[in-house]
Amino acid sequence: MQRRDLQDHAGMIERFRDLCMCVYCGEHATDREHVVPRSLGGSWTVPSCRECNSLIGASLQPSLAERRKVIAKKMKARYRKVLRVPEWDREEISELGPILRLAIAEMNEARLIVSERLEFMQRCGAFFAV
Repeated sequence: MQRRDLQDHAGMIERFRDLCMCVYCGEHATDREHVVPRSLGGSWTVPSCRECNSLIGASLQPSLAERRKVIAKKMKARYRKVLRVPEWDREEISELGPILRLAIAEMNEARLIVSERLEFMQRCGAFFAV
């Protein structure tokens, strides 16, 4: 990671930090992700959620935009089944039994959350492009 890339985006990263928001997906930031892995001597951190921090691991990309692309690709793979769940309308759901209705509602919610995170990554990609 080029130090210049991080300095260019320091103001934006600080806003994410102030809002406790993951710089990658927009979720609540619970971790600090080392942009250059600690194993390689990195000390610069950005706010991230636990999942994004885990997905990026100790990989090294030349920019935050590239890191976001790697995370998005891994997130799509992890949730491929959830993202393929068809959308049910209220009328269809009302015809189901209570257990199936609950299961469908939970899958709809999971698909919505993952989709919103992936959309955030796409929208914010331009902010961190080099």
